[in-house]
Amino acid sequence: MSSFFFKTANTHNYLYEQTNKFLIYLPPQLAEALKEGTNGENSYYDRKAIFLKGEIMRQNESSISSNNTTKAQNNTEELFINYNESNVWSNIVSLDHILLEVTQKCNLNCKYCIYGKYYEYDKTRKNKNLDINTAKTLLDYILNIKLKNNSFNKITVSFYGGEPLLNTKLIEEVVRYLKANYETIGFKFAYSMTTNGILLLKKQNFLIENDFKISVSLDGNKTNNQFRTFKNGDNSFNVVYNNLKFISKNFPDYFRDNVNILTVFHKLNSLEKILLYFKQEFGKTPSISSIQIAGVNEALKQDFFNMFFIQEIGNQQDSINTMLELKTTHPVFKRIKDIISKEFGFFANNFDSLLYRQKITSNLQLPSGTCSPFELRLFLTVEGWILPCEHIDFRFRLGECIENSVKLNLKSIEKFYNDLHSQHKSKCYQCFLKSSCSVCMFNMEYDSFGNPICSEFKSESSFIKHLSDVISDMETYPEITEAIFKE
Repeated sequence: MSSFFFKTANTHNYLYEQTNKFLIYLPPQLAEALKEGTNGENSYYDRKAIFLKGEIMRQNESSISSNNTTKAQNNTEELFINYNESNVWSNIVSLDHILLEVTQKCNLNCKYCIYGKYYEYDKTRKNKNLDINTAKTLLDYILNIKLKNNSFNKITVSFYGGEPLLNTKLIEEVVRYLKANYETIGFKFAYSMTTNGILLLKKQNFLIENDFKISVSLDGNKTNNQFRTFKNGDNSFNVVYNNLKFISKNFPDYFRDNVNILTVFHKLNSLEKILLYFKQEFGKTPSISSIQIAGVNEALKQDFFNMFFIQEIGNQQDSINTMLELKTTHPVFKRIKDIISKEFGFFANNFDSLLYRQKITSNLQLPSGTCSPFELRLFLTVEGWILPCEHIDFRFRLGECIENSVKLNLKSIEKFYNDLHSQHKSKCYQCFLKSSCSVCMFNMEYDSFGNPICSEFKSESSFIKHLSDVISDMETYPEITEAIFKE
């Protein structure tokens, strides 16, 4: 592992320009070996120190001057691409995921819902349903563009809420409409839905007949699920649990292939216990997400964190099996994978190919982790607003679907995205973690002067610390590194 670390870290020349810059971040034994040597008392760190010193010498002999190196690192303008109309149009032509907000209504009152008391998001919701003509207008607009451009890739149509099963009439109408008007001319569709599971059994036959992929929200056992309540405050666990059990028993193949469980991670559950519970009860590994922090009302932040997060960080470590099963959902797995695949700029299936430096072909990247508009999906809200995804506040809408027409000005979208990027570029240029950034600009917070606040920003020194931490993770959990290579 030591040779892996030092040969790959070799891509970051600044790590070696001044050894003292990162000695404080290394294990004490290695730092001591680099400074003084250990006289053979600790051969493992002696070998590491010898290798590193040799690597530093080779760097000094073969590298360009430090001024040019610094200039090359700072001159990152050419690495960033701007949006233009053709990018947006190309994304629409190749679009393979359309998401419809079926209703604003919900039969639960989950404590961490982004439309609840803690968040500043859209307090104007009026329990409206999506109009079927609005849905058809949007679908016609997208599918006719694809038809004219001979783009017949399979399209997933997803139904979202609120609770979508409160408006099954629209869902059924959309499916019938697509089958009658577009499947007959060569389009293929897949259907999916995110649901709280309360009404699952009432529409199970329709869902199964149309091969719906369904994601059901459940946070674990009854104790874990206390934040997911009915309007009267009662825990929704028993209803959802019994519905899942019924489908798993009576439609085992469908349950195995089509049913996913969504779990929100908070202080009432733990990763180890969540995985064990769902494995034992349903033979499933859930998709785990975190409670959204962006958009919380400033006046309620302390109450928010007290409600959902453990205040004292314990020393308990997740097992290697938990990390491997969750993969990029687990922070340790994710940061190792990000460093290997993005920061080092390599494509590798094993240690040897990594050391031989098989480069990724393109160095172009977008500033921040923001997706290109409609690159992944297009989201239509009940109000007829068009957004690039469901995780973005409605005030950032890019177009409208109203009065039987779609208003989507590509030039305006181009300007909107580039103007937004202009607020972030100077900060992005200075960040040493920009090539593996996952922060969406739409979910950032801003200071009183309108400047973006990025929680993941890394200066040179903080990036070195981050890199050192990742390398320590790689040495502590070699199974993770090997699993990433095997992917």
